[in-house]
Amino acid sequence: MTWHAEPITLTLRRFEDGKSYAARDKFASVATAQLLGGKRAYISGFLADGSRAPISRPDWLDLGQLLRDKYGILKIESERHAVEKSFDTGPAPL
Repeated sequence: MTWHAEPITLTLRRFEDGKSYAARDKFASVATAQLLGGKRAYISGFLADGSRAPISRPDWLDLGQLLRDKYGILKIESERHAVEKSFDTGPAPL
């Protein structure tokens, strides 16, 4: 009998330009992503310190690209103020 283990939870951290996880710098934002299967991820527990670096549209696009390229995620789901949201991770519109 054998076991199979599959990572299903990611900790997402966003750093200001010039800062990094490798350097153990403080992060500007943190969230949890649950990999749901079917090329979907659910992001929750988002905490951002807007005084350090507000989250911009390019930041969101970078997050989508990271999840798409590294984990094959095509759709990001979340909820804010009891409103469900869903975003494609496809290439940014021109």
